[in-house]
Amino acid sequence: MTFLRLSAVAGAAFFAAIAASGLALAASFDSASVSPGADLSAFKSVYIAPVATSLSADERSFPPYGSGERPVSASDAAAKAGDFQQKLASSFSKSFSIAAGPGEDVLTVSATLTRLQSNRPTAEDLRTTPGLSLTSEYAGAAAVAIVLSENGSPLAELSDTYIGTLDDTRRRAGIWGTVDTAFSRWASGLVSFVKSH
Repeated sequence: MTFLRLSAVAGAAFFAAIAASGLALAASFDSASVSPGADLSAFKSVYIAPVATSLSADERSFPPYGSGERPVSASDAAAKAGDFQQKLASSFSKSFSIAAGPGEDVLTVSATLTRLQSNRPTAEDLRTTPGLSLTSEYAGAAAVAIVLSENGSPLAELSDTYIGTLDDTRRRAGIWGTVDTAFSRWASGLVSFVKSH
């Protein structure tokens, strides 16, 4: 019995370590910087600013049958920006109060999506590439730039690019599977980042 108890304790510690490393992975960004003296963890209230998009010209206008980034319509970009804003609000609401606007002692989260690549054809894909098969598959991708501030004063800046594979596409049914995965990683990772800085 003693051996079983020790094994159980060791097993619990092992899985706890895995969970902790997973949290650290989720919280990582390609680049992150915090202003000297800033204490993000002191904030109790967060305002999620409307998510913006700043896509390259290649993503807004894709030459038929060419190579490179797939096209993203303005409506798709706006919809995905809304999805990410909801994901951020959902993640932060578990640990912070959500403010209706920026202000003193309120951490403002301003995110800009700089890349959006679907896993499967979108309406814009089919419009710009006549004859494109509905079963086409791509390696999706997404990129973001985030500024954390208080009353307009920047406190931290982060950025990240998440690129999927064709295997990821085949495991997911959604048109925007990789993008949605990136949203989840960024949202949970940003909450962890704020808590630890």
